Amino acid sequence: MGKPRKDRFKNNMEISSYNDRKFKEFKRINSENIVDIPVDKIKLLSQIHIDGLRRNDMSRHINYYKTNELSIGSVVIVQPDKDGSGNYNLITGWRTYVIADGIGQDTVKAIVVNCSRKELKKMLGCVVPYNYVSTDELKVTDKFSKSTVSSEKLNTIREYDEKCHQPYKPIVVDANGYIIDGYAQYVYNKAAGIKMSQVIRKQIELDVAV
Repeated sequence: MGKPRKDRFKNNMEISSYNDRKFKEFKRINSENIVDIPVDKIKLLSQIHIDGLRRNDMSRHINYYKTNELSIGSVVIVQPDKDGSGNYNLITGWRTYVIADGIGQDTVKAIVVNCSRKELKKMLGCVVPYNYVSTDELKVTDKFSKSTVSSEKLNTIREYDEKCHQPYKPIVVDANGYIIDGYAQYVYNKAAGIKMSQVIRKQIELDVAV
């Protein structure tokens, strides 16, 4: 079974859930290959993990493990450092790594692979998340500018945003940033002050008046 069409996913949250299932299945299949890796030998280099650290305060989770004198047994995936130093680059499991490091745990359970995060995701059939662009950079055609988005539609988008903290759907744009589909999401984003919008960029150019 091949990789699913990207447009079957409503937003990045659904893509993330799908990719997480792929990694969990990989860990299950390779459970016999799990080894203990020293926490101080693991390096956090992937930008997505660094961004995750910036966005998430892990102190509450670390304090929970410390207070209850717990160890963390979740499995991470690592790649041996190519310089032969004996260190490992973290591929998945940054939360597990951060908690283990924060509570002073000596080792974590790991599956060692000889490929990068990008290569592993491709092998597993993971889906690339939607892009983000500045909402102010999106362009509106005359067709949409003369149309009106119903309050019911905007309420649906607002309720989904408040519940899931994700857009109801990505905005589809052409190669020049003109909106093809998802105008209601654009109107909501502008009204709500959402500075960055999830988009699907089609490699076509709309015939619009300049």
